[in-house]
Amino acid sequence: SYDGCRLLLENGNIHRREFNDEKARLYYDKALDDLRNLAGSTADSLFVEATLEYAKVSTDCDNPNRVISILEEAISRAGSIGDKDSIGFLKMHLGKSEWLRSRYQEALTYFKQGWEMTRSGCDPSMEKSITIFGMFFHYWSGGYREVVSIYEALVPDVEDRFPKGRLPLLAALTAGVCFGHTGLYSQSMGMLHSIRAHGRAIGNLSIAGLAGVSLGYLLLELHRPEDAISCILDSWEETEKSKSLYTRLGGLVLLAYAYHLAGDQKRAVSCLREYLEISRQSRMTVKYSAVMLLICQAMEEEVFPRVEGLSIDDEIRYSLESGNLLMKGVALRHKAVMLRNAGSGGENGLTLLQQSISELEKCGHKIELAKSKVEMAREYIRMGLEKKAVEYAEPAARALYSFNEALVPDDIRPLIRELCYGENLLEEILRLGRELTTIRDYRELSRSIISTINRITGAERGAIFVVEENDPEKIVLKSSKNLTAEDIASPDFKGSMKLIRQTVKTGRGRIKEFDAQSAGHGVNGSSIQSCICVPLTIRNRLTGVLYHDNRLFRSAFKKSDLEVLNYFAAQAAIAMDNAEAWEAFRCLFEQKHLEKEHYEKEYLETIHFDDFVGKSPAIRKVFAQAEKVAGTDTTVLIRGETGVGKELVARSIHRHSSREDKPFIRVHCSALPESLISSELFGHEKGAFTGATTRQIGRFELANGGTIFLDEIGDISMEVQVKLLRVLQSREFERVGGGQTLQSDFRLLAATNRNLEEEVEAGRFRRDLYYRLNVFPITVPRLQDRKEDIPILAHYFLKLYANKCNKSLDRIPLQEMEKLLCYDWPGNVRELENVIERGVILSNGSFYLVPDLENEAAPPNEILTSLKENERNHILRVLHHTGGKVAGPKGAAAILDIHPNTLFSRMKKLGLSRKANYSAKEPA
Repeated sequence: SYDGCRLLLENGNIHRREFNDEKARLYYDKALDDLRNLAGSTADSLFVEATLEYAKVSTDCDNPNRVISILEEAISRAGSIGDKDSIGFLKMHLGKSEWLRSRYQEALTYFKQGWEMTRSGCDPSMEKSITIFGMFFHYWSGGYREVVSIYEALVPDVEDRFPKGRLPLLAALTAGVCFGHTGLYSQSMGMLHSIRAHGRAIGNLSIAGLAGVSLGYLLLELHRPEDAISCILDSWEETEKSKSLYTRLGGLVLLAYAYHLAGDQKRAVSCLREYLEISRQSRMTVKYSAVMLLICQAMEEEVFPRVEGLSIDDEIRYSLESGNLLMKGVALRHKAVMLRNAGSGGENGLTLLQQSISELEKCGHKIELAKSKVEMAREYIRMGLEKKAVEYAEPAARALYSFNEALVPDDIRPLIRELCYGENLLEEILRLGRELTTIRDYRELSRSIISTINRITGAERGAIFVVEENDPEKIVLKSSKNLTAEDIASPDFKGSMKLIRQTVKTGRGRIKEFDAQSAGHGVNGSSIQSCICVPLTIRNRLTGVLYHDNRLFRSAFKKSDLEVLNYFAAQAAIAMDNAEAWEAFRCLFEQKHLEKEHYEKEYLETIHFDDFVGKSPAIRKVFAQAEKVAGTDTTVLIRGETGVGKELVARSIHRHSSREDKPFIRVHCSALPESLISSELFGHEKGAFTGATTRQIGRFELANGGTIFLDEIGDISMEVQVKLLRVLQSREFERVGGGQTLQSDFRLLAATNRNLEEEVEAGRFRRDLYYRLNVFPITVPRLQDRKEDIPILAHYFLKLYANKCNKSLDRIPLQEMEKLLCYDWPGNVRELENVIERGVILSNGSFYLVPDLENEAAPPNEILTSLKENERNHILRVLHHTGGKVAGPKGAAAILDIHPNTLFSRMKKLGLSRKANYSAKEPA
């Protein structure tokens, strides 16, 4: 049954949210099997939904062919119901599965098709999912710099708990590997270390195992085979328990080469043969192409025992056809080496190596790029062109030396005068300092500072702490990499926090190495091994601290690092001060521009008088209440009938408050369609919904520092009430379609003509919201309850409109005033104003004549209906007039001057069917 399938889906979703992929996969499997026996659009829709969830937890399952089969069926079913967005996502998942089978060309073709489909017309709420898929696409294509850029843009300044920035763990893990490939190995290993620890903590053995194997991969790139073996084996139990085929195959390849480098050829061959057997049975390959090519090259050079089933020619061809920049770059290098070993390198070899360098430069893999430059130098040496050889050897050797001295080949060392990474460090710091001063965005600047220091010192994690100007004891985490607010609060960070405070107190940089007992156990430990702090000082005032640490190695920082960082910190402090000043100026300019634009468009209504006109005891009581509450930031609820002047009370409170020079933002809640009120209150991002062509700042954001007045608050829906309650509690909100949490310092004034107590009892208004609003109630009396104010108000309006109409009306005769006093004024002050204005237009001479007040009341035979019923009848008449046509030039939406989607929403709310026959006679 459909209900049974939905229940299975929900159970799977619960386990997926708890990161228990294996159990989730079982529920999705069962749901998909049941849905195969059902037909129709509902079954197709549920099958597509189940497949999308199934694909998320089946990245490393042991049956990739089944995953592909299900994806292909889901694409067919999505096509039958016209679900193009789902087809796009399904194709990207299909590309992922084909990649795991090492069918790279097919994978990239599917992925490109799916990515284009989703990017061109997908729901804006799915934009983040598309962006994350983009990370995987760039990773599979070998575009590691692009992955790092996307990750940097998605995660917050101070990284939160895993998954960071609400990213899936696999996406964060992928980004971590790419950080290593682009040269930030310490930072990369810190990310993977944390992901592995988090995976273990939540019981996600699949992600913990993959993180451990990925750590081993990076350690192997750094030519540290013993550490790589230790790290992979430390995660092997998790890999076995999670039945992660992808991780197991990759781990076996890495172990084979690591054992080879460590001199244990027997184990190396054993791991390789196990890999080939599992790969043959599952028809799945995970080659870590650069490593597999190295193994095959070693076999060609007869330093690795030959294993049946592997051929360097096949691996090179396979890699060149992959469409992956790294695989192509490495394969081209090996092809050039094979030509040289065969005695036919020369120009052909140089051409291949130049192509290799070009691919690897686009890829961004620092070590592999340096290795190709080393081979280029060797080719020039073979040709007797030593000068050209040095041009390639020197930068390559320096790059390799910066990661691990053992990476520099012995035959290249004689070409290098001095293999000291720090030789040109000062020059690099000066260049980086100049670059920093050009960055105006504070967030981008903070990331750049931390990443630069991580690269210079080899730090794993980094952060910027700022000192509160008015409270030097208060040190706040401002921005970080691989270091979360949770980490700062943990007991492991106490020693580092003490060092940070000492740096603030003394103004001097410090290095700290922790003892072995408290530091953990190297690569597999979790405690901090060493850290470094330098002060940020500008205009002789210490503003903060640059902090960096390493959980992987002791003695990670040298005294020379301290000297360099002190110099760099001075430039960074100036750049940060400039960026903060620029950001403050930009925000002020943007806020003033938006306020001006907002007022011009929505709020420059004619306010006829600055304060209430009147001297009756009832209105004097309102004056006294408003005066008492104006000087506070207390929430005020203004009650009263329509037209009594509730907004004037709100404006008066604002003008007499400490916020008088800040914006007063009015929101007429009953005038906004339910579909748009969230957008108006909280703003929306570009593309958040149909018609959202630009970003819009919400009213709460505009009211920052000032006052927001919510008129007719009793008319808002329960859904908006929930959102409003959260804003009132935390002063935080998100724009519609956005993920960034915004804050606003506003003072709330609200007004209503409803009896909110009755609305609460009837369940139409939230009780908790009512108590939030009803802190200081002010009730504005009806005009008929303060009739002694009618003459004063009448003369005020007479003077106002007589001047506007250029008439010499200066008094109201007694008999005319009696008419005004005898009338009940159901429309209150607003009705009185309208009557006076109409009388001014109709009166001649110097005497004011009151127009016929009998017409103010409703005709005795007219049936009075509710506003909702009037709206329903009017929409019904227009639909009959258009024959049921809603959209288009002559449709009902065009006649009513509203968006078609808004009209459909109103019709649904009023019980009007979109499919009804409206061609019959119009209603009376």
